[in-house]
Amino acid sequence: MNDSIEDISEQYSDSFFIVIISMVKIYWKSILCFCLLGIIGAVVYLVVTPKTYISKAVLNPNATDMSSQMGGQNSQLSLLLAGNTDGASLNITILEQFKSRKFLSNFIKNNNLISIINPLKPDSKIAESEQLWYAVNFFKKNTFRVSQDAKSGLVTLFIEWTSPKIAYEWGTLLIKQVNEEAREKAIVDSNEKLIFLKSEAQNIKVMDTQIALASLIEDELRKLTMARTQSNFAYEIIDTPSHPPASSHNWPSKSLVLILGFIGGILAAMTFIILHLNFTKLMKN
Repeated sequence: MNDSIEDISEQYSDSFFIVIISMVKIYWKSILCFCLLGIIGAVVYLVVTPKTYISKAVLNPNATDMSSQMGGQNSQLSLLLAGNTDGASLNITILEQFKSRKFLSNFIKNNNLISIINPLKPDSKIAESEQLWYAVNFFKKNTFRVSQDAKSGLVTLFIEWTSPKIAYEWGTLLIKQVNEEAREKAIVDSNEKLIFLKSEAQNIKVMDTQIALASLIEDELRKLTMARTQSNFAYEIIDTPSHPPASSHNWPSKSLVLILGFIGGILAAMTFIILHLNFTKLMKN
């Protein structure tokens, strides 16, 4: 073995591939052992790691912004009506509401999911608000993902969990909640705008302005009717949340984990060989 190591050391000035082949011939047993250990480690990981499943839904946002309906109307009325509306709410899109901590906190509380999602063990000493904070963070980072296509505007919702049934149920509940909250908010906003518009209609005597006000009132009544009757008010469901079969788990991927285990074994073997060569050289010196 020592003579062979010296031969390898002398060959460092020769072709790199010749050195590698020589090292493999000498250390093939060690390389094989490390590769087997890497594969065994990968198998153990596959056994102990819970499988996760992804439920996917595709949604089409419904346009409910009042400002888009006022573009052709009297500009003064538009300013008046905008002044009666919470400016911040006009800038918050439905997609941002989907991602908001308030929305996700309500979802977790309303469905009693703190004990399920909370990465911390239940502890009576930890306040419920703190447990909820950790649960929301974990949910946003590991379970919930939402994105919007820039061209089509379609929104894709992903829920990843260890149970395909729960992933499907949570996706369904999330869509129901975002539609319900948007619908309730639209009803409140429309009622407030109608009160304002009707008040202005009584005070303004100019005929053109009255006609414009009547048109705005009609549009707002239409929005109010839609909000009261449409269950999918914020999002039209293009593809309902999928119910993945038990065989189609997302992670861990058997092939990927085994390949990574094999590569890890080779890297470990290379590290061992280099350390062994250096140690042998040091001992001789």
